[in-house]
Amino acid sequence: MSSKSKIEPLDRIWQIVIFAGFAAIFVMGGTSYPGAARVWAITLVSITVLVLSALRAGGQANSPIAFGGLIIAALSFALVGAQLIPLPASVWTLLPGRQFVVDSLGAAGLALGSMPLTLDPAATRSNLIAMFPALAFFVAGFAMPARLRGQFALLVSILAVINVVLGLAQRGNLVVGLWGDTGANVMGFFVNHNMYAAALYCSIPFLVSLVLPELRKTPARRFI
Repeated sequence: MSSKSKIEPLDRIWQIVIFAGFAAIFVMGGTSYPGAARVWAITLVSITVLVLSALRAGGQANSPIAFGGLIIAALSFALVGAQLIPLPASVWTLLPGRQFVVDSLGAAGLALGSMPLTLDPAATRSNLIAMFPALAFFVAGFAMPARLRGQFALLVSILAVINVVLGLAQRGNLVVGLWGDTGANVMGFFVNHNMYAAALYCSIPFLVSLVLPELRKTPARRFI
């Protein structure tokens, strides 16, 4: 069996994981929804996509773009994750904005223990978890071969169109929100209108990437 025949099935599995993972995350409404089960499901899917994509991108030894993408993703995660590392009292008490913590612990008669860099560990952990979907598909974009990018752009565009139709139906009180009553607000698959709007403007470059090659085949190409 040739190496090509061994790689192709793995490529198909990876493609299915990437495409199905993105569709699942899109439809589940994002990690800002206050439902622990949904957030952990999205996080698990994202970590799976991230690990598989990182392994694939890491195997592209001759691609500086893929290597640079991995470095950017790792540094982005480290920037937030490092804020959760406990620091000894001799260090964190010297940081700006910590005097009120020292005074509060002293007034309560408590010893100064270790504390992380962040003043709100719970919020920082939530932000770290929320980074997984973005990092996963950021790395997947670098690992994705050119032949799949058009198909992925088509998937994003289809989901965006369905999202718009669903939002319009919610606006007309034809359907309720997937994650609760929207009160005639336009939310689509998401839990608030801000995420709905973000999904729409983020899908525009993918739609343009599909339309632009076709326009270049027409007389209008001279204007592009």
